[in-house]
Parts: sequence; structure tokens; C-alpha cells
Amino acid sequence: MGVNKRIIIVRDDMADKSKATFTALINPEVIKADGKVKTDFEGCLSVPNRRGEVVRSQAIEIEWRDALTFELRKERIEGYTAVIFQHEIDHLDGVLYIDRIEN
Repeated sequence: MGVNKRIIIVRDDMADKSKATFTALINPEVIKADGKVKTDFEGCLSVPNRRGEVVRSQAIEIEWRDALTFELRKERIEGYTAVIFQHEIDHLDGVLYIDRIEN
């Protein structure tokens, strides 16, 4: 279609799964990751029935364009939500969690 946009859609309240509101982030990028990392198991629908240990930053700063206004936004995200964002942004770069597993 000739539209070069990278888009992820996330639930607005990751803690409360009963809320079904979502936000589209256009061209999201991790612009800063703090030095604190954690190794934990990840899985993915792209690689069924498999899990592996991946090292991820525990706090990141992301930048993206708002889907409605195209305004540039920034946000600091921490904990498990930061891991989710890194995982999903990796998909936009053609990287799967299995590519990050250290042997």
C-alpha cells in the first residue's frame, strides 16, 4: 500500500484485563533503556509450544506517534509492561524472542 508505518496495539490497562480499551502506537521506538535488566521466560504465539529465557530491561522510555493526532509522545514504562513493549517492538524489527535467547 506504500504506507510505511509500524504499529502496535496495546491494552490501556495491563493490570485490569476486564477493561477492553486499546491504544494504537505508530512507529514506536525504545529510545532509552535503563541499566537494570532481568532474565525471565518468554513465549510467543509466533513460536507455539516453546519458551526461553530472555534478558530484558526493566524500565524503558518509548517514543511514538498518536494514532489520532499523529502527535509525538513519550512515556517511561517499567516492569512487566516494559517487557511486553520490548517484545512487541522487536516484532516490528523482525526479531523474535528466540533470537534473544542466550545459549
